[in-house]
Amino acid sequence: MMADIVREIQKNFRYDHIGIGIMDYATKDIEIKAEAGTTSQTLGRRIPVGSGVLGKVARTGVSALVQNAGPGQLAGVLPESRAVLCLPISYGETLLGVLNVESRDENAFAPQDVLI
Repeated sequence: MMADIVREIQKNFRYDHIGIGIMDYATKDIEIKAEAGTTSQTLGRRIPVGSGVLGKVARTGVSALVQNAGPGQLAGVLPESRAVLCLPISYGETLLGVLNVESRDENAFAPQDVLI
């Protein structure tokens, strides 16, 4: 089902990378379980909670949007990404994972895209 979700997002929005990471509470990592996009290369990668934008969202449970990532800033999963949107996936009070959307273009997310 996760693979279908990322494919549908990619089909409708055409971002460079869309991924769903699932929280592994034993290791305190997010593991990328599904991905789509032109830069799909992170399947199975583990991101420590608190590391980068995705890890920050996993730690806080709060959505994050970076429109112009530069050196030394919170970066996405892929080093070439300049715009990153991460949304927590929760059930009740429990964080299940994170939806991660990335683009090589700065300011890639219009306000209406973020709302959708």
